[in-house]
Amino acid sequence: MFDRLMLLLAWIAALLFVAAGVMLTYEVVARYFFIRPTIWAAELSQLCLIWGSLLGMPWALAARRHISVDAITRLCKPGMRRLLEIIAMTVVLVFSVMVTFKGWEIFLESFERGRTSGTMLDLPAWVAEIPVVIGFALLAVQAVIEIVGVIRGKDIPEGGARMTIILTLAAMFALLLIRVPVAFALGGLGLGMLIIGGFSPLMAPQAILSTLDGFILLSVPLFLLMSNILLRAGVGNDLFAAVSAWVGHWPGGLAVATILSCGVFAAISGSSVATAATIGTVAIPEMIQRGYNKRFVYGLMAAGGTLGILIPPSIPMIIYGFVTEESVIALFLAGVGPGIALLLLFIIYSMIYARFGGQEREPKRGWDERKRATLKALPAVLLAVLIISGIYSGAFTPTEAAAIGFAAALLITAAMRVLTWKALKLAIFDTMATTVAIILIIAGAKVFGKAITLYRIPQDISMMITQGIDTELGFILVVTVVLLIMGLVFEALSMVLIMTPVLLPAALALGFDPIWFGVYMVIMVECALITPPVGLNLYVIQSVAKTRLGEVARGVLPFLLLMFLTAAILYVWHDLALYIPFKL
Repeated sequence: MFDRLMLLLAWIAALLFVAAGVMLTYEVVARYFFIRPTIWAAELSQLCLIWGSLLGMPWALAARRHISVDAITRLCKPGMRRLLEIIAMTVVLVFSVMVTFKGWEIFLESFERGRTSGTMLDLPAWVAEIPVVIGFALLAVQAVIEIVGVIRGKDIPEGGARMTIILTLAAMFALLLIRVPVAFALGGLGLGMLIIGGFSPLMAPQAILSTLDGFILLSVPLFLLMSNILLRAGVGNDLFAAVSAWVGHWPGGLAVATILSCGVFAAISGSSVATAATIGTVAIPEMIQRGYNKRFVYGLMAAGGTLGILIPPSIPMIIYGFVTEESVIALFLAGVGPGIALLLLFIIYSMIYARFGGQEREPKRGWDERKRATLKALPAVLLAVLIISGIYSGAFTPTEAAAIGFAAALLITAAMRVLTWKALKLAIFDTMATTVAIILIIAGAKVFGKAITLYRIPQDISMMITQGIDTELGFILVVTVVLLIMGLVFEALSMVLIMTPVLLPAALALGFDPIWFGVYMVIMVECALITPPVGLNLYVIQSVAKTRLGEVARGVLPFLLLMFLTAAILYVWHDLALYIPFKL
């Protein structure tokens, strides 16, 4: 019965995200076509994000959709894995119980004093606060169920400031390496530090609420809805066919078509995993059938997918902007130059590889075939143009752009009759699962960030770095090494959330532009996406190609070197990122 309840709540959460997209789309249409902007769309859609993210938590835990680090536990024997799983779920349980009780205190105070949101709708404040209590109470119950299940044999999926810093980082790594979900490792550690430091544990639910109250985060589920709908509708097939019709006869034509298709889809979805999965499903069998080396194909596709988080819109850039309070639009514009540079380097390498590897060229397509393929893919290209031009012209915010993109993707795929009802349901539900995982990591990182700020850890690390390193190059080398090491065990989003508050103060002290530093971090995060053992793109391509992880990892090495070259060019020539947003 509890499983059925959690599934029902998960579906409610998924539909709430859809409702947010519909309301924001209506807001844009009402504003521009009827000159009657709403006073309710933004606030109600924000409530949809709060309720949806928290109601989906228990199901996500039961389905193991929360992001965890498996690098160590996969090597353990079954008995030790069960013990570590019990410890991990106990951390989730304790954190959930604490947040539930403290959240209840906040709710009671708001309810008794009659506090309101203070917005145009002036809703009761408890409407946004009670889902914290409900969500984490249900999560605590689910954690108990998981602990009991493991005990019963359920299968488990595969000194001064300096001393404080060391102990904090050691505790964080210890929690993550025993497979505590990233969100709860960060949140639990942050809550523990608040209690030990004598600070009020009320800060934990307050930090979670303040995180979910960020309007910019609404773009995460909406961009994911758009990309998942396009993925399930098979739009990647049409896009790849159209690009192949134009460049397939070049040296390494299919490889070039794959990279360009990744670039276009990246400009639609903002998601690296969605880009790799969508284009990889079509391109991998096609290239292997035409005689391309398998390792080259796997590496190309895994690396090509990383364009999804550099070429705007980009979900990691949205998160970086949210954490640092920098302009997301400026970050998007700053990603254009490095994104194009990386795309060109991939193309040049692919053409050289094909030329000296003896790869035969494809026959040149006729104009009629090109025309048919282009017309079929034109809606996807126009969707990318709509989103990018709308954001950069100021017609709508990145969040509204995501809502418009979701609505447009729905209309396009419905009009083309390529989206079935079953595919739509899968797209909506998968969006919910991914959104819950992402939003909870952000919330957990917010609690952790609050704690380490009160302990002055970022400031102390910044001082240690600036005192020990007095050159920009030295600092960038340290940042690169740290992010690459973290990339061996952390996924991309965790790296952005954990390391930005730690590294950014030192970067600012040395005179780096925060927008430029954000782009550099994203490039390093791209490298993390294709480095084992936790490179998500490697797992996506492994799943799509049904091959071994080692094959994909070996194939990606040349492209990893090209990404390092792009980072080096960006360091030498800052205007590669800063020219478009600030000088054009």
